[in-house]
This record gives sequence, C-alpha cells and structure tokens, in this order.
Amino acid sequence: MVEHSENDGTESKRRRVLIVGAGYGGLRSALRLAALQKSEGANLEVVLLDMNDYHQLITELHEVAGGRTSVDEVRLPLREILKGTGVRFVQARVTEFDFANNLVRVEQRDSAGNLSRGKIPYRWLVMALGSTTAFYHIPGLKEHAFTLKSSWEAERLYKHIVAMFQQAAQLPVSDPVRHEMLTFVIGGGGYTGVELAGELAEAVARLCREYKIPRADVSLRVVEMKDTILPGYERWMIDYTSASLQRTGVQLMTGDGVAEVGADCAVLKSGSTLRTRTLVWVGGVQAANATQSSGGATGQGGRLAVNRFLQAVDYPCIYAIGDNGVQTEGENAPPSAQAALQQADTVAANIIAEAQGQPQRRRAFKPDLAGEVISIGSRDAVALVKGVHLTGFPAATLKSVVEKRYRLSLQSGPLGNLAMLSTFV
Repeated sequence: MVEHSENDGTESKRRRVLIVGAGYGGLRSALRLAALQKSEGANLEVVLLDMNDYHQLITELHEVAGGRTSVDEVRLPLREILKGTGVRFVQARVTEFDFANNLVRVEQRDSAGNLSRGKIPYRWLVMALGSTTAFYHIPGLKEHAFTLKSSWEAERLYKHIVAMFQQAAQLPVSDPVRHEMLTFVIGGGGYTGVELAGELAEAVARLCREYKIPRADVSLRVVEMKDTILPGYERWMIDYTSASLQRTGVQLMTGDGVAEVGADCAVLKSGSTLRTRTLVWVGGVQAANATQSSGGATGQGGRLAVNRFLQAVDYPCIYAIGDNGVQTEGENAPPSAQAALQQADTVAANIIAEAQGQPQRRRAFKPDLAGEVISIGSRDAVALVKGVHLTGFPAATLKSVVEKRYRLSLQSGPLGNLAMLSTFV
C-alpha cells in the first residue's frame, strides 16, 4: 500500500496522479495519462486504485444476468491491462477522502484476511468511483430487491432465477407459491431495464424448455413510472423497443411505480400488488457514498460540483468523471460509458497541461456522443448513430462490434491504440 509522502521534500520526485475507481472513466484516464506523459514528457506517477483487481464491463452485465455470458467474461484483470504502461495499481477500498490535506484513506486485506489501513497522498485526484443504486426511501426496496451494479450481482441474479425455475418445477400448477416464483419484475424501464428485460425474455424461454414449464405460466414485467419505457429517447426507438419486448412476452406496466416491496410482493403506486419472489431494481442511481461524504461541494444526486474543465469547484486539483461529477457550467453529459470515456480524455489532457505549467492549455469538456445502441436480447437492438436509424439484427451486430472494439482498446500495440480513438461504448 502506498503511504509515503508524494515528494518527500524533494522536487525530483514525480508528482502523483491518484485515480480512484477502475471503471470506464477511471481506467481510460490512467491509460491516457500514461500515453500522454510518454509523448509529452510529463513527470508523473500514475496510480490507479480500486477495491477489485479487475475491470468490470458494466455495459454487458445484463448478459450475465440472463446467463448468456459468464461472469469471467466481463471481468478483465487490471494487472494484465496495465502491464507495460507504467501505471501502478493498488487494490484497496476507500474509507475517506481528505480533500483539505490531499489524502485518500484506504483499507485492504491480505491473503490471510488481515486488515490494514493507510493513506495515499496525491498532487491530483481523479474521482471515478461510478455510482450506486438509488432506492429513494421506498420501504423494503433495499432489503428485498436485486440490483445490477456489479458482475457479482448479475451472477447472483441469474443463479436466483434458475433456482426459482428449479423449485417451481417441483410444485403443482395450482400452488400460489409457484406463481410467485415464476413472476419476475423489473423496476425501471430506462436503458438498463430494457436491456435486462430483453435478456431475461430469452433466458425465460430457455429455462421453460429446460424445466418443462409452459411459457404462459411465467410472467416477466417491466414497471416504469413514466408514461413510456425509455423516457427521454426518440419516439421511434420507444415504439420499436416496446413492440419487440411485447413480442417476447414482456408485459410493460408504464405510468406506475414501485411503492413498497416485501419478500414475496411488490406494491405499486396504483395500489395493485404483484406477487413475486424476484424484483430487480434498476430505477435510479446516485453518486457513490464516498463521493457524497467527501466534503466537497455537491450537486444533483450527491455528485461533486465541477467546472467546465471537470475540476471540483472548491478543490481545483480534484477532477470528477461520470456519475461522480455534475457541471455547474457548460453542458452535462448523460451518465453513460461513452460520456465517461470522453470525460477521461479531457481530464487526462488537462492534468498534463497543468503538470507542464500551462493551465491555459486546459480544454473545456464538450460531449460529442456518437449515438446510442440498446440491445433487446442477443439478436435484436435499436440504434441511433450519427442520425442513422438501425433496428433488428444490424443494430445487434453494431452493439457486438462496439463491445469488441472497446475490449481491443484495452490492449497494447497499434490495434489497441487505434481502437482507443473511439469513445463509443
């Protein structure tokens, strides 16, 4: 664990950039900083900190939840990605940010399970912890709902769904418990909810065949408080996705929301009750708890308030990426991996400019999003890319290409460098 002073009283020591979080934005920041300082001669020590020793492909978690992809496929070992880059990786959990003293306090366990604590000083800090699930104080939601923010949560959900089928197959059709086991509810009909619904529709069809359960006996529902699924998206995307999901047997319950959750039911705002043993909550996110309690000025959702350069408004040596920051000036980007990658490129360039004593070279962040691809299972999707409309298999193929290109961008060599030019995930 890093505990020594950043420069130990000498100017010859490299100035440290500490990046907290190895998600899309954090990992990209580390790789870009490593590449830029080699080409521009900046004297920096780049340290990447995360509680896991792998990078999670969050945009593919729904595939794990549906059993199409194994959990190992969406966990990429960080030490392999960082090999030869000069980036130092520290596996630890953040316990406190001390912005006033340029310190991050951490704890970690060794292979024997022994806990140790330490502190990591920095010259620049990049906050890239991602987000946590927002439960909005809905009674019973946090205690009883499944969530989908990590690979282990996705794996846990799929194992639970399989267990529901296994147990239901042993019960008579008239047993009300069987109905509860075969009712699956997704709370939230946004991007994540739609991708999960499409994936679970395929999983349900497969499991019905395996356990000889009629598809008509299984209920798969999406509950969305707004009047349509995919609120904020173009009408044609909403209409296509709605029709596609309904063809696979997904029931869309729009204009209603989850009001209370129990171990075997979900009560909706309309007063109706869904008897279920499986509610997956993907209805909202907020900044990580460590971000909210950092002491810096915050904005919507507990996110750190940042300027147009993505610097904390009251601590300019701190940058925030993705769900960790909200701009007080300029244009805010949607909470997506694509935007986080673009923000990471901006942050890396701005830190290099500061490190070279040329803060005037910093650039304001301006999102330039290529578009959006939303999968609806493995063979269907809807996409809007640079004004071009795509649906069905062509859109699903594009989604697969985008995922593969991102994986390639994490590799060293010319192909990896070429793939890194893209920020479309």
